[in-house]
Amino acid sequence: KTVYPSWGRWLAEGATTLWEQWNGAASRNHIMFGHIGAWFFQALAGINVDPAAPGFKHIIIRPEPLGDVTWVRAEHESMYGPIRSAWEIRGDKFALRLTIPANTTATVHIPTGDRSHITEGPDVIHNSGNVRFLRLEGDRAVFEVASGTYEFGSTLKRN
Repeated sequence: KTVYPSWGRWLAEGATTLWEQWNGAASRNHIMFGHIGAWFFQALAGINVDPAAPGFKHIIIRPEPLGDVTWVRAEHESMYGPIRSAWEIRGDKFALRLTIPANTTATVHIPTGDRSHITEGPDVIHNSGNVRFLRLEGDRAVFEVASGTYEFGSTLKRN
C-alpha cells in the first residue's frame, strides 16, 4: 500500500531506511518498525525458535502461505548451522524444502487440505526414524523431524 501509514508511502517519498514515525517527522534512520524482517522469517518462512529449547536446539517450522505469495526462501544461521526453509505453491500443490542442522530437531507444520497424501521425498509419509507424525492441528499436519534435509509435499484446500 502507498497511502499513509505504510512502508510503501515511505518508498514513494524516497526512503532508503526505516523511519521512526509513520509521518517521517522524526529520525529517518531508525529501527522502530524493523520488525518486518522478523515477520518474513518467522511467519512467511516459518522459522521459529522453540521457547522451551532456546538457541534453536529445537526449531518450530510453521510456514504461512497467504494471499498471492507463491514462494518463499529463507535461511537463518544458528549456532548449530544453517536452518533453511523454502516453499512454493503451484496450483493446489504445496512443496516445502527444509534443512535442519546437526544435533537439533524440529516440529514441522505442513499446511494441507488432504491429510492422507502428505509426502516426504517421493513417498507418502510413514513414521520412520527421521520423520514422525505427531498430530493434526486445524488445517495442518504436524511432524517431528531429526536433523537433515527434507522435501515435504501436500495438497492445499481449494477456495
